[in-house]
Amino acid sequence: MNGRLSTALNVEEITNGGEVVFSPQLCSSPSIEEEEMDVLATSMSADEESLFVAVRSGNKKAVQDLLSTKRVDVNRRNANGETVLQIAVEEEALDIMQTLLKNNAEIGSALFQAVRNNSLQCVRILVAYDKSRKSFGAKSLENFSTKGGGKCLGKFDEFLTPLGLAVLNGNYEIVEFLVSKGYKVEDPATQKSQDFSEQYERESMIRLKNSVVKLNTYRALASPLYISQLFLHESKSLSSRKAEHSASDPLFRSIVLKRKLKKLSFSEGEFRDDYRALSAQCENFAIRLLDECRNLEEIAAVMDMPELDKMEEDLYLRNKEQQLRVLNLAIKYQNIKFIAHPYSQVMLNSVVYKGTSGWQQMRFPLKLFLVILYALFMPLCMLVYLLTPTNSLTKKLEIPLMKLMSQVSSVMWFLVLITLSAFQDYYESSLRLSAMNVIIGIWVIGMTVQEVKQALHQGKERYFSEWWHLAVIPMIISYIIAAVLWIVGYAYIASDSGEWTVHVRELLGSTSLTPYHLLLLSNSFYSFAVVLTFFEASHTLQVNSTLGPLHLSLMNMGKDILKFFLLFALNVCAFALAMRKLYSQYVQSTTAHVDMENNSTTTHAFESIDGVVSTLFWALFGHVEISTFDTNENAMITQVTGNLLFATYSLASVLVAMNLLIAMLSNTFKKVSEEKDIKFKFARTRVWMYYVSRISPLPPPFNLFPVEKIALGIRRLVTRCTSMGECLVCNEKQESSPKTKTSERRRRMVIKNLIHRYFAVNGKTQKEDAVEDYPPPEELQCKLMEVTNTLQNIQTAIKRFRQQTPTENNKNEKTESIE
Repeated sequence: MNGRLSTALNVEEITNGGEVVFSPQLCSSPSIEEEEMDVLATSMSADEESLFVAVRSGNKKAVQDLLSTKRVDVNRRNANGETVLQIAVEEEALDIMQTLLKNNAEIGSALFQAVRNNSLQCVRILVAYDKSRKSFGAKSLENFSTKGGGKCLGKFDEFLTPLGLAVLNGNYEIVEFLVSKGYKVEDPATQKSQDFSEQYERESMIRLKNSVVKLNTYRALASPLYISQLFLHESKSLSSRKAEHSASDPLFRSIVLKRKLKKLSFSEGEFRDDYRALSAQCENFAIRLLDECRNLEEIAAVMDMPELDKMEEDLYLRNKEQQLRVLNLAIKYQNIKFIAHPYSQVMLNSVVYKGTSGWQQMRFPLKLFLVILYALFMPLCMLVYLLTPTNSLTKKLEIPLMKLMSQVSSVMWFLVLITLSAFQDYYESSLRLSAMNVIIGIWVIGMTVQEVKQALHQGKERYFSEWWHLAVIPMIISYIIAAVLWIVGYAYIASDSGEWTVHVRELLGSTSLTPYHLLLLSNSFYSFAVVLTFFEASHTLQVNSTLGPLHLSLMNMGKDILKFFLLFALNVCAFALAMRKLYSQYVQSTTAHVDMENNSTTTHAFESIDGVVSTLFWALFGHVEISTFDTNENAMITQVTGNLLFATYSLASVLVAMNLLIAMLSNTFKKVSEEKDIKFKFARTRVWMYYVSRISPLPPPFNLFPVEKIALGIRRLVTRCTSMGECLVCNEKQESSPKTKTSERRRRMVIKNLIHRYFAVNGKTQKEDAVEDYPPPEELQCKLMEVTNTLQNIQTAIKRFRQQTPTENNKNEKTESIE
């Protein structure tokens, strides 16, 4: 990024890749007007003017004499709002800078100007004399400001800080130096409002200023340069790293900032594209670091983040998945590209298919055959695991792949039971309690327990972010309601026949619902539950590379259909109310004036709201006759109006809205097809990560037996009774801490190497780009000739102007004498 600032006040913009970082015209405080500049210029004494001349010419001795003998104001500003220190920084007069600073010159915007000029030496000198930093220690540059005046006066830190400017300029050395001295860019979300004078300004200007400041701050926070330097500096001291490692870890910061900036793109609508670009920049930096890994050991070190143990809000990040916890973090913060990276998928597959060599090389028909074969013997395998959970053979069932196969087998058995229950009337009465109903009920209880454990394991936010949970919850609720209604209805009937001793008639009291109505209502809820069961069972298809992308397209289309129906409901509601009002008035007026003599009443299907809505809905599929809108001969006006309303509805709904829905679905399918590999890998990883965790390998309904707790209790009992076991436990506890520390140190070293490789490659590409941008020598010679000719023309014009000036002065003197 090239920043161009002419003077402290005549700055038009600071650009970052063509984007405006800030413009001084946006400053909430009014800038110096021309009258104020004139006052400043005329109020300066001769000694102060001499001081400015001496600093600009680099005369150190004259500066020292003026400051020691004349006692001039070292912080005086000229007509451009500049101080002598700013001029010394602009001229890079290091000796004069030190002299001025020793004489209590205020730093003000000089540090910003030194960063703008990419002068590391000037920055070092100014930071050494920064009293505010020394008095407050590791001080944020967000509080850096000039101490003079309430006006802008060339104060650039109104919208951007020196450290932020150095980060945006990509000046590696200056950023490294400022960060090493304790300067930081604070997150705007953690800052408190400090400028109370802004409450008297216009609210729109305050919002604009805050938005620009926030954008510039996040540009610095999301910069790979600042993220890397913060990590390298804090990693030097183990004490500070131990306390703030997760906060300064470059992967952690990039992953977390990605989603935060994505959310800001919705709340900060004025800079939506900027925040989206910064969000993509953070994710790309994490991917680039992963690209720099050179062996599996480095990939494993990156994927294992021991600092996530300190995160107390997410159990699955702290103590569940030890090997792939970074993927869980990326799933939480929606870093899709990071998860779809080949290295991430390699690490995931190494854990998922551990101990199942050859599975990935099998063809799909063979895999399908093995899955069906395992599903047939799954109940027997689960019974063996219940009896001997610590056996070497049954331990194979704890592999993530086997966990998924057990879950798929459980779903297949459940679907078989549901299918058989649909034909229950062929072999037994559906009004009586059967063994199949009991088994289905037990299965539903097992699924409920599994979902509760999964919700506690993943947390509320992540649990509800997975769409299949939004299907399984109403499915379980429908099964429970169906079971309750069936039990109550059956008990109501049994109390009459004497089969049961439970008398529920007193509980129900006098009600219009008969027992058969309860049974029919129970079947209705059961039917909805069956549909949701098949819908929820399809989520396991996401792990398949062939069916997964197709299933993902179907789910995204479902979202579009829901969004469409929210808007389409307004259209239906408008026409339904209009037609209901039209035909209800027709029925009332006809009954009152026409049919009173015959003691008859007029009715119409549209006099009720349900009739109107039903007709309009089925009209979308062409199942409505035009005779439905007919009236008697005395109300042809109503009939014509109804036909016009229906014609308008058909145009608005069938012709426009339905074609809009088709276009939306086509667009969604196209987007998914373009990024199907990335989105499929993200959806696949979300499914696999649940089975990678230390959950029970027992699917419903076998998960109702607490086998793991019993086995764990037996192990603890044996360990406590054996003295040798106690020694081994003590040794394990003593060795756990050094291993953890070793892994943390190893990971820090790997991240450092990745950062150095990243900037080495990035620096080379920038140099190559700079070399390519140079024009050929012939063009340079032509441009030099043009510049030379222009300068010669300017010199001739100046000479002519000087020659004409005395004659004009003589003319003026003559006119004055005549007067």
